[in-house]
Amino acid sequence: MKQDTDQDLIDKTLQGHSHAFGVLVERYQNFVFTIILRMVKQREAAEEIAQDSFVKAYEKLATFEGRSKFSSWLYSIAYRKALDYIKQQRRKVAHTDIEQLSDVAMDGVENGLQQLIAKEKKELIQQCIMQLSETNAALLTFYYFEDLSVREISEITELSEDNIKIRMFRGRKELYSLLAPHIKIPIYLMEKPYKKDEQTFRELMQMGGTEKPSKNFASKVMLAIQAEKEPVKATPLVSLKGWIVLVFIFVASSALLYYFPIENALFSKNMTQSFSNFNEMMSSLKMSKGMWYACVFLSLFLVQLPFLKRFLDKQRS
Repeated sequence: MKQDTDQDLIDKTLQGHSHAFGVLVERYQNFVFTIILRMVKQREAAEEIAQDSFVKAYEKLATFEGRSKFSSWLYSIAYRKALDYIKQQRRKVAHTDIEQLSDVAMDGVENGLQQLIAKEKKELIQQCIMQLSETNAALLTFYYFEDLSVREISEITELSEDNIKIRMFRGRKELYSLLAPHIKIPIYLMEKPYKKDEQTFRELMQMGGTEKPSKNFASKVMLAIQAEKEPVKATPLVSLKGWIVLVFIFVASSALLYYFPIENALFSKNMTQSFSNFNEMMSSLKMSKGMWYACVFLSLFLVQLPFLKRFLDKQRS
């Protein structure tokens, strides 16, 4: 059976078949989670950010114009979400000072990669990648594992191509230094970052594989999407007790206006006269056009308050 392309699944999703987006989640969940985890360094936070990234992608899916690959568009969302988290947490991730690295120290490595079994290789590389600075870890993963071009990475990260090349070179050197106590790597691989010999480094990155979120990650994403689709129930601005108090005040004020001789109380010393009825009192009230306009605009504002609160509740949720 022919597998649906990303665009096929996008079209189905936009037609109302949300299960099609679930296929996209399962297709890209591992790499999205890997990128975010290597940036934020915490599994729990990474899974939450990855979930938010897919939910945002679903909400903005209609804006995807297809100028780039869907995967690149999705990675861009995940990358920015991770950066936002890092900025909020103001975390200072400890990483190796690459200015102090020396090729001589690397040349003295005794333990070779071939001496490690596959599981040990993967765990070791993953641990070292996790120690890289967040941006370098993401760039190296994009380039060497996902085989994205520098231009594609630039579109995702909004970094210049020259900046990306510099950061990747520094990231390579940083990762080599972390692997140095365990793996024998030829020094010449560090000299020029874009020689054919860098295939060795690509293989090294791919040995690290991708991280995996929890088993029910895709289900969580689809539940979150379903929750976003449901209408937000706006809580009333005034509680039932509050309305009772307001009604009581209104009735009491009306009765006071009806029975109490306001006109005489305010403008005359004779307190014995009163309005014969409420209509007479109302007809005696004279309001300017400006006052009427003010009352109308105030009423319109009060009518909008419940809708405004509903909008704010949705933004906070």
